[in-house]
Amino acid sequence: MPITDIEKIRRFSQICGATLPVSLANRMENASSEDVKKMGIDFATRQCEDLSNNGIHYFHFYTLNHSKAVTEIIHNINLDKKCAALSA
Repeated sequence: MPITDIEKIRRFSQICGATLPVSLANRMENASSEDVKKMGIDFATRQCEDLSNNGIHYFHFYTLNHSKAVTEIIHNINLDKKCAALSA
């Protein structure tokens, strides 16, 4: 789930017992909402790249009505092109 709103993700994390990287949360604290979305997409993209480089090839995204952010991540990791090649 890409971070698109720092306050909402903090509440969500507390409810489910997840943690946020402190350095990321601190940078997002004083950022504009648009910058928070960009940072969240970048962070999720890097997570997916790391997982892919370590043998994980399937991803499940929670969009929570933020499908544009997930679409950007899919594009950033070239998953859209990989899926198109598989279906061709």
